Amino acid sequence: MAKLKKTKEEIVNKAKELGVEYESKYQGCGQCTFSAIIDSLRWGGLELLPENMQDRLFCGLSLLSGGVAMTGDGSCGGVTGGVLAIGVALGISREMQATDRSVRRVGYETAWRGIVDKYFEKYNSLLCKDVQRKSFGKAYNLLVS
Repeated sequence: MAKLKKTKEEIVNKAKELGVEYESKYQGCGQCTFSAIIDSLRWGGLELLPENMQDRLFCGLSLLSGGVAMTGDGSCGGVTGGVLAIGVALGISREMQATDRSVRRVGYETAWRGIVDKYFEKYNSLLCKDVQRKSFGKAYNLLVS
């Protein structure tokens, strides 16, 4: 594993800073959360994937924002983007899963402890509409520009 050039706290703070910057610039929880995590890890010394691959994933994650295609009915884009970043970091490959299916449990537990349980603690849900209600007092119709 690569030796980090920054502390965990510095990397987390950078991810928070980039998340705010990216949300302001691009909008969309999924792609902005994912990119903030990947870019802060890169800044901290850990290159998880090449930038061109990150750009392709950014495209796909754009459609998961707003609870999937701006419906508000699916998982918060921050959850999906963050969990995808964890999956990329863990690197549990097809080959690994073909050999030992239980290896996925490491990923599930890491995603749960790293993101999912925090959403349940703060929002009591993973759904975009519920996160909006808790954060802003109401859920918005995101399909209306």
